[in-house]
Amino acid sequence: MTRLTEANTSAEIGLSRYFRPYTEKRDLLVLVEGDDDVFFWKKILEYAKDKYARIDVHTLKLPDAESHGTETDRKGKRSLMEDVHDLGPSKVVAVDMDYDHIVSGYHSYSARIGHDPCVLHTIYYSMENHKLYPDILQKYVSEITQEEPDFDFDSLVASFSTLIAPFLRLIIIGERKRADNTLNESEKELLSIKGFRADIANLKFTRKDGDKETAAWLEYMNGKYGPLLEKYHTATLSLKEELTASMGISEKDYWKLLQGHTLAGYLLRVLKDIAAEIQERKEKETIEKLTDKSKVRETLKQFRDTSGIGSMKMHEYVKLVFTQRPVLSENDPGIPLIRQQIDRIPAK
Repeated sequence: MTRLTEANTSAEIGLSRYFRPYTEKRDLLVLVEGDDDVFFWKKILEYAKDKYARIDVHTLKLPDAESHGTETDRKGKRSLMEDVHDLGPSKVVAVDMDYDHIVSGYHSYSARIGHDPCVLHTIYYSMENHKLYPDILQKYVSEITQEEPDFDFDSLVASFSTLIAPFLRLIIIGERKRADNTLNESEKELLSIKGFRADIANLKFTRKDGDKETAAWLEYMNGKYGPLLEKYHTATLSLKEELTASMGISEKDYWKLLQGHTLAGYLLRVLKDIAAEIQERKEKETIEKLTDKSKVRETLKQFRDTSGIGSMKMHEYVKLVFTQRPVLSENDPGIPLIRQQIDRIPAK
């Protein structure tokens, strides 16, 4: 038994330590939703590295019913919450919060999240939201380009959040009514997280004509959701007050409640555009310094290899850095709350 993931039960994980030099510290296996989540939770769990002899973070693998002796990946939150048993001091799961905290009956297992000490969870909608805390966005660009960007990310995120706020409240009301089974068929189709993700994908980021692009997007959104905004005006106003009173979330912080992939879809486009602008300028400056223009291709290749982007397109490199080299903000109040969950994992 060389990996904690080869142990099926908490007891077997405990036994695995006897195959290594003795230590009073126990091992910990943390099962997460997907491959991208592994990097985030490893970063989070660095906090507890001195508490455990070993911490393994993996996706869930279960025996394949159709192929004896092999395993199949069972990714996703539902698999972790419904198919993983024998959680304890040496085995926990880590999941995204989603809307389990603000939509009653959102999932059959919603009540466990926040109450089961063996279920770690994000404080915001997902791990992407923590990784996109406004004050660390410039750090991604700096790592990608080796240059500090001249851009106000805090203002961008605050403006973005305020812009989408009325529509996001409507989507959350829709999720509550979906859980209560009180949406009619047309509303079920219109008020969906998937549909809202497509809406946000249509919001263009540009340093030029930004107001024009925003106005066009707002016109589209009001045309699509206007009747429902009027119908559920009282409910959305009540939700606004609830989010402020119970969670301390104002409209400029609504990005914390936005589905993680939707938020990442928008902000990674922003990071890509800003990083590409810097990269193109630096490549142009590199070429201009050349006296032997026959070496342009060779010099550019060397420059791109040295910077880390290599043959990748900028959006690919941004995604790689964002996924595999997550940054946590020291100003994110959610991170200490996750660490408190880690501290509450049972000792025995």
